[in-house]
Amino acid sequence: MQHQTEGGLEYWSNLAWGRHNFLKGGLELANMIVGVSKKNAQEVQTSPKYGFGLEGVFARRAAEGAVSHVYNGASVENNNPATLAELTQEGFVQFSVDDSDLMDKRTKNKAAMQAKVNRLIANPPEDGEFYGYLDENADDFVDAPISRLVRQKGYAILFVPINDAGDRLIDLILRWRGEKGQKVQYVFMGTPGDSSGVLVADQFRALAQDPRYRGQVAFINWFNADFALQLNASSDAFFMPSSYEPGGISNIKAALLGALSIVTLTGGLVDFVEAEGTHPEFTAPVFDYDDPESMKITALAFYKAYQKALDMHYNRPEEWEQWVRKAMSFDADWASRVPAYIELYDKAQSLAVGDTSHFVSFFAGLEDILSI
Repeated sequence: MQHQTEGGLEYWSNLAWGRHNFLKGGLELANMIVGVSKKNAQEVQTSPKYGFGLEGVFARRAAEGAVSHVYNGASVENNNPATLAELTQEGFVQFSVDDSDLMDKRTKNKAAMQAKVNRLIANPPEDGEFYGYLDENADDFVDAPISRLVRQKGYAILFVPINDAGDRLIDLILRWRGEKGQKVQYVFMGTPGDSSGVLVADQFRALAQDPRYRGQVAFINWFNADFALQLNASSDAFFMPSSYEPGGISNIKAALLGALSIVTLTGGLVDFVEAEGTHPEFTAPVFDYDDPESMKITALAFYKAYQKALDMHYNRPEEWEQWVRKAMSFDADWASRVPAYIELYDKAQSLAVGDTSHFVSFFAGLEDILSI
C-alpha cells in the first residue's frame, strides 16, 4: 500500500485512510533505517504482513539507499554454559563446546531438568501455574520452547488439524516412538500476552492434563530467567514457529546453550539458519493465519522437520553432536556487530549532506497537525 504524500506525515493505506502517522514521519526523516536481520529488512518492503501498511515507504527509502540491517546478537557471557552459576545447582552441570563429554553433560542436565519440572508442578511457586508431569527418562527427546504466548510467535500451529482424522501437529509429535520406545517430551514455559496467547495457553493446559500424554507434557505458565537458562542447557530442541520474526533472540540463546532450533523460514530466522545456527532441514515455510491451507502446509512441514530431527538425534548421534557444537559456536557477540553499526552511522552522516526537501515536507505536515 502506498503513502499519498512523500516525505510527510499523511498516510493512506488499506489499514488507515487519511491519517497522520508519526512512525511514517520518522521513516521519512531518518537518514538510515536499520533492521535487525537481512531477511526482515527485505520483507518490510514487500507486503502489509511485514510492513504493516508502510511497505511503500520502506521500498522507496530502500531505493534511496537508506534501508540496511545488522543481524541481532545476544549476550554470550550471559549464555555461556561453562560459567553459568545456574548450572552449578540442583543436579545441573556446566559444560563447554570443547568438552569431549559434551553430550553426556547435557544428558545429565536433561535428567536434572525433568526432576525440577516435576518438583515445580508438585510444589508450585505462588506467581505461576504448573501443569502436567514428565517421565524422568533422559533418553527421551525434549523440546522446551520459552516464549511469550502471542499471535506473532505462532504456537497455535501446534494445534492445527493436519489429517482427515483430525490429528493435530502436536498429537503426531507426541505419538512418535523410537526403536527403543523413546518418545518426545514437550515442556513449554511462557505467559499469554494477547487474546490469541490466552487461547493457546488454554490448549497447552489441556494438553498437559490429557491422560494420553501423561509423562510427556509440562506447561509452565510462568517466567523465570534462571530456569530458562537451565531449560536451554538441557533440552534437545527449541521450537520457534513465528508467523513473522524481525530478528529472533530466543533461538540464539538456545543455540549458545546447545539446543537445536526448529523454526519457520521468516525474517531473522532465515538469517539464523543461513549462519548455521541450526540444521537447514529443521525448518518449515512461513504461514498466514488468514489462510487455513497455508497453516496446514506449514504444520505438515514441521512434522517432517521433527521426523528429520528425531532420526538424526537417535540414528546419527555423531551428526547431531556436530550440529550442537556448531550451534554453540554461533557468532552472537554484539562486539562483532559494532563495525557494521559504525559503517552505517558513517553512511547515515554522508546521506545527511544533500537534498533536505523531505525535512521541509515533514515539518510542514507537523505544523498542519499542531494548528488543528
